[in-house]
Amino acid sequence: MNLRGFHGQVPASTCPGCKGLATGATSADANRRAPKAGDCTVCIECGQISQFSHELELVALSDAELLKLPAAVRQQLRAMRRAVRDRVERLS
Repeated sequence: MNLRGFHGQVPASTCPGCKGLATGATSADANRRAPKAGDCTVCIECGQISQFSHELELVALSDAELLKLPAAVRQQLRAMRRAVRDRVERLS
């Protein structure tokens, strides 16, 4: 996975999955822009797939909302979630 895009701080928000504090983001492509409302993200601590709200707060995506995303985006999000969960499992 290429992580040469944006990497920086975002307004502090709570992960809807693990309740951890999220204060940063890294893009999974080379678009080099900060996240905006509607962008999806994966929690690095638990693998929760969320979406940024208009206030850049993390909001959990329902299965129905996830299915509305383009197939390539769903595939990338699920691969990222799997990688996080595998890492968490190895470390526990």
